[in-house]
Amino acid sequence: MHISRRVLLVLVSTVVACGGDSGPTPPGDGGQDLPAPPGSVTVTIQDFSFAPQSVTVKAGTTVRWSNRGPSAHNTSSDASLWDSGALGAPTSGGGGYGDGGSRGASFDFTFTEPGTYPYHCNLHPVSSYPNFTGTVIVTP
Repeated sequence: MHISRRVLLVLVSTVVACGGDSGPTPPGDGGQDLPAPPGSVTVTIQDFSFAPQSVTVKAGTTVRWSNRGPSAHNTSSDASLWDSGALGAPTSGGGGYGDGGSRGASFDFTFTEPGTYPYHCNLHPVSSYPNFTGTVIVTP
């Protein structure tokens, strides 16, 4: 009986020490309600579109995609260079978006190499949403 109490004590101590962590935070959730990095460019995701649809930035610039629409979206490179994972929609504080709730989740990606980088939303395929695409053009 005395050994059982020790085993129970060790198990309880282990659970308390490990806490209630439910695993890693999904991509995109880390950017929710955080200020954009200095010098970054923001692309808004809303109504099954990216705005602006095309941005031109210098190498070394961070682009932030922020979900402001009523459903989850993501940003995914056509060349598989990045995938934000699902970016949650904003929550409302009662009267609508921006009324005391949280902003939607965001995702940051820093472009280091010049080139043209097309992207889309994997959650809403181009076959169904042909205008739900965007392009980042990176200059030296």
